[in-house]
Amino acid sequence: MEQSEYISLYGRNVGARVTITPYDIPSHPSTDGLTIMPGTRTSIGITEGRIVRLGGLYGDCYKVEDKYNSLYGGFYRYDMQSCKNLCLHSTIVNKCGCSQTMNIQSAPPCSILNKTQDLCQQLVSYFYRIGVVSCGCEKTCTDTNYELRIAQSMWPSKVYLKHLLRSLHSTNAKTRDINDLQAASLNLSNVDIHYDELTYQEIREEPAYPIESLFSDIGGSLGLYIGLSIITVFEFFEFVVEALRVCLRRDGGRHS
Repeated sequence: MEQSEYISLYGRNVGARVTITPYDIPSHPSTDGLTIMPGTRTSIGITEGRIVRLGGLYGDCYKVEDKYNSLYGGFYRYDMQSCKNLCLHSTIVNKCGCSQTMNIQSAPPCSILNKTQDLCQQLVSYFYRIGVVSCGCEKTCTDTNYELRIAQSMWPSKVYLKHLLRSLHSTNAKTRDINDLQAASLNLSNVDIHYDELTYQEIREEPAYPIESLFSDIGGSLGLYIGLSIITVFEFFEFVVEALRVCLRRDGGRHS
């Protein structure tokens, strides 16, 4: 954790942020990250899940191959969080005249000592959170996410410390000022990431009332009504014939 390099007001929390994403989506530790505490061993079991949306007439979504990641570009594909980040950073560039990220190089970086820029950034971020800044970012038609199962324990143990420090000191020069259990507990953390299962769960959207079912039901209803109409016509003619027959019988009886 290198706590000795923290800067007063900007070093309020100690820990590391870990994100688990598909390989072709940029990570966003500030919004999607998991905080890892020092002095702990964190075991993260992941289960993959997929969401497949219909799009088109059933809702708005982007097909992955049809949308370019304009903020991170290159290797990465479009995702909704990257779109939101681009919207926020572009608004800060337009309103404050500086950039919060190195990915947008059309404006100079924002200075933490410039009160005007700092206030402007805070206002833009506030308007973004309450929805005043409209971004129009839509979900992708196919999403991959990971359900996390987390377990923690204290680490390292006292008996293991000697072996750990010997290994760390030989591979990383920055750890050579860590020589006791207290320093190790304040600056070291262990993370184990593994799959809980080698299967995945897929949630797929399906139309509740497909167009084929609609036409089938319309055809069935029309057939029913047409059938009833023809039967009604024949019954009406049958009624007229029977009525005439009865009338003729009565007239024949009177003349006789």
